[in-house]
Order: sequence, then C-alpha cells, then structure tokens
Amino acid sequence: MSNVSHDLLTPLASIQGYAELLDDDSLDDTERRQYAHVIERQAKYMKELLDDFNLTMRLQHGDFPLTLEETRLEPFVRELVI
Repeated sequence: MSNVSHDLLTPLASIQGYAELLDDDSLDDTERRQYAHVIERQAKYMKELLDDFNLTMRLQHGDFPLTLEETRLEPFVRELVI
C-alpha cells in the first residue's frame, strides 16, 4: 500500500504543478497546450497505476475468476523465435 501511495505522488505532483502554471496569464496558447498535455499524460499514468493496483487487490482476494483451457504454444513460440 505504501508503494502505491508513493507511486501516485509523482504524477499527482506534476498534475498539481502544471495546473497551477496554467493559471499564469503570461502563457501563450502553445505553452498552455503543452502543459495541458503533460497533465493529461500524468492523469493517464495515474489511472494505469490504479488499474494495476485494483487488479492486484482482486487477485490477492481471489475475486478474479480464471478459466483453464487447452492452448497450443507452438504458434506463440514461433513468433517469439522469429
């Protein structure tokens, strides 16, 4: 849990910092778009972290149904070798 909170602080700090920069009236449109892009990218990264965390929690609690089925590995191995 502490690892997750630490990992979330980095993108959150970026989002907060760039959001504060967007409030600067001296920025031109290009800079505003760049800052907005950074915020969007960091928000997506936070979502990925949270999705991974939620999946890990589901797996640990057994809330993730797994279905066993027969699978041919030959095509997969051929693709890796080629």
